[in-house]
This record gives sequence, structure tokens and C-alpha cells, in this order.
Amino acid sequence: MYQIRNWFREIGAPTDFGWVKRVVDTNALAKAFISSAKPDYDNFDAWQQRWANYIRKGLKSNITYLCKEWGIDIDESKTHAGDYDCYLTAQIYKKLAYSFQES
Repeated sequence: MYQIRNWFREIGAPTDFGWVKRVVDTNALAKAFISSAKPDYDNFDAWQQRWANYIRKGLKSNITYLCKEWGIDIDESKTHAGDYDCYLTAQIYKKLAYSFQES
């Protein structure tokens, strides 16, 4: 979100955050899931923002760790390529979406 704000600034466009309510942060969801938290669907934006900024020593939620932990095949030579990171993020999101439904 910060990068998009910076892009708006760079091109001189007014900053519009109307799209933020449609954002789902998989890293925030992963931190919450690993910590056994339940989503607050009534105030999802604020709940997600709290988890996005949550720090706990030893809590790992990066793409490589989550893929290995959850049995998602990963080719580490392709990580940090935009399209491959998007693919892996989608796989993580699917795992999280189904996991939150089950809990």
C-alpha cells in the first residue's frame, strides 16, 4: 500500500485510498492464523492492519517459510520474480482461506 501511495506521489496524482478496503494481506492473515486468532469480519480492515504490524520473536510468515511449512512446492531459484511470487501468494491465500473457514 505504501508503494502505491508513493507511485501516486511520483506521477503527481492525488492519493486515493478507496481501494484499501478491498485489500487482503496474506502476511497479516498468516500471522493471525499461526497465532490462532479469529478474523474480525465486522472490522476487517483494522483487524488486518493490527496483524500486519504485529511482531513476535520467532514468528515466521514469509513466503518461503509458509510454502515449506504447508507443503506448497517452491522453486527457490524463482523467488522474487513478480509472477512467481504472485503464484505462491495465491497458493498461500487459498490455504489460509480454507483454514480460517475450518477453524
